[in-house]
Parts: sequence; C-alpha cells; structure tokens
Amino acid sequence: MSARLSENDIVFLQRFLKSEGFYNGKIDGVWGPKTAAAVNEFSKEILLEFGTFDTCTERKTDDTSP
Repeated sequence: MSARLSENDIVFLQRFLKSEGFYNGKIDGVWGPKTAAAVNEFSKEILLEFGTFDTCTERKTDDTSP
C-alpha cells in the first residue's frame, strides 16, 4: 500500500489514525512499522464494525466498471 501513497498522503493518513487513537508515532509522512500497524488495527476495527462486501456488491460499487 505505501508504494502508492505520496508523503502528503501518508501525513494525512497518520493524522487521521492519530485522531482516531490508532497511531501514536511521529507525523512524518514516512510509511514505517508504526504506520503499518496502525493501518492494520484500523482495518480490523472497520471489519468488525461493518463486515466485508461480497464480490457481487464490490462490482456494483466499483465506479470503473461499465
């Protein structure tokens, strides 16, 4: 995931994760182990709260499909 994010994107993500209590590292725009761990924990929380989409639903919400 980090290879697709710019430094500004990572700063935004770190700030968001910090505001939600998932990240306690430095806001530096660098994808490191603390950022990765925070993203993983946030993802687990979202899955617990919202679940996952099945393939059919994902296709219907994909704005790139015809």
